Amino acid sequence: MVVSTDHYASIAGIEILRKNGNAIDAAVATAFSMAVSYPSCGNICGDGFMLYHGADNTVTTFDFRAIAPKAANMKMFLNERGELKVSAWEGVISVGVPGTVLGMELAHSRFGSLPWDQLVEPAINLSENRFKVDERLYREMKACERAFREYPSSGKIFLKTDGSFYQPGDTLKQPDLAETLRRIQKHGSHDFYHGETARLLVEFIQDNGGILTLQDLADYRVIEDRLFN
Repeated sequence: MVVSTDHYASIAGIEILRKNGNAIDAAVATAFSMAVSYPSCGNICGDGFMLYHGADNTVTTFDFRAIAPKAANMKMFLNERGELKVSAWEGVISVGVPGTVLGMELAHSRFGSLPWDQLVEPAINLSENRFKVDERLYREMKACERAFREYPSSGKIFLKTDGSFYQPGDTLKQPDLAETLRRIQKHGSHDFYHGETARLLVEFIQDNGGILTLQDLADYRVIEDRLFN
């Protein structure tokens, strides 16, 4: 059974099960697809936990929560008077070292059955071939209007060329995300933490005042904690 908060992502997981994939395979496909069709919830620059219980009673957890960049400090969100100058949730200064891609890859390497490239393909298809915006995604995009106007790189994705919002029933295409997913499909987490995607991510963040570095990405590790054998 596949359950998620997004229709397209759940379909992706179900299709993987129909191809004789296991639960881990379906979880990976669902997570990557949600990065496309429900970006406020699922994302490749995010983090999370995974709890696995196998038929052989193997129980383990994967902790791929984001961590702070090494340059982070207690005063980074304060002005010279000690007052909050920017929210810890806004802007590139708030970006942590993401764990999702490495977390999904480690879980797949331990327990997956289908090839990695098959699990990323549904997300690529969604981002390249478009999907229909639903009422929920429309409302969430509207709620982010100020951010989309303030950050043109986000507005370029989630606003039409005339600056208006995609309406429920409209189709949304994300070619840049498709390119990123294709690199992850081909090179796995190495691209995201050491390769072209890592370079592009850090370059953008630092050009806009952030503190994430290539070394922060290269040093990231997922924590696996096996509970029972």
